[in-house]
Amino acid sequence: MSDKPVTMVDEKGPITYDDHATRLDHTIDKEGERRLVWKLDLWLLPILTLAYLSCFIDRASIGNARVLGLGTDLGLVGYQFNIALTYVVSLSTLT
Repeated sequence: MSDKPVTMVDEKGPITYDDHATRLDHTIDKEGERRLVWKLDLWLLPILTLAYLSCFIDRASIGNARVLGLGTDLGLVGYQFNIALTYVVSLSTLT
């Protein structure tokens, strides 16, 4: 492997290419890569969709609970509700 571009000749004429840039084209199976990405999409997208949905429901529920008086029932004052909300949201994003 040299650092200089290599010139080759094929039926269309001279081609100058860098060996470092084109070496991967010969080793990566494009069809295999497409199948792998499709398989990962089929596995990851439903899981990530459910995680996003649970986070959304959690945030909407805690907001509705505050409007309905959760803070006063628990005796939360000042920023205590916001601190509790941050804790709940961080737990829901970890799962």
